[in-house]
Amino acid sequence: REKNSSGELRYVVGFRNAYTGHNGEKYLTIYDKDFNIVDTGIHVDNTTYDSHDFVFFDDNHVAIFFSNSKSQVQVPIDKDKTGYVTINAFSASIAELKKVNGEWKEIGRFNMYDYPELLTDEFGIYSETGVLEVHPNTLFIDYDGNYVLNIRNNDSWIKVRRIENSDGTITIGSKTLDYNEAIIGRVGGKYN
Repeated sequence: REKNSSGELRYVVGFRNAYTGHNGEKYLTIYDKDFNIVDTGIHVDNTTYDSHDFVFFDDNHVAIFFSNSKSQVQVPIDKDKTGYVTINAFSASIAELKKVNGEWKEIGRFNMYDYPELLTDEFGIYSETGVLEVHPNTLFIDYDGNYVLNIRNNDSWIKVRRIENSDGTITIGSKTLDYNEAIIGRVGGKYN
């Protein structure tokens, strides 16, 4: 249950479309208080994602927390960066979407694999398997307007910087992929 900017009650539900993709692409549907559809089919423009949580800003603005993958990511093998391993990362991402001229457009994105230091908290021996799986669990906006995300198999909470730019886009993390600028804090995991 959410309220839009006009104070109207909204129910936002994630559905799986069983007819697309390996596991079926997930999408959001927004309902009014009487369960009439306000909008549906809201999804990240990526056929391989698996959404786990979302943030409802308004009828025309949402964020989706989802799994995403990238091969050949260089990850430190420990917190002291004594060495690196190349892995295939099944990681977590955030995409902010806004409805512009009747179409949903991505206005900001954060990919954990762009910040390899975040991937060191995964429990398991990925240096032996060559595969890392980070499971996105929970996403919310804190009192400062930044994202807080929970990564289940890292046993961690991560606070990620979120900036609203003057051109209508959102920077989630850092434009230059600078870890110290992007990550406000981390709690839990193997090394924190």
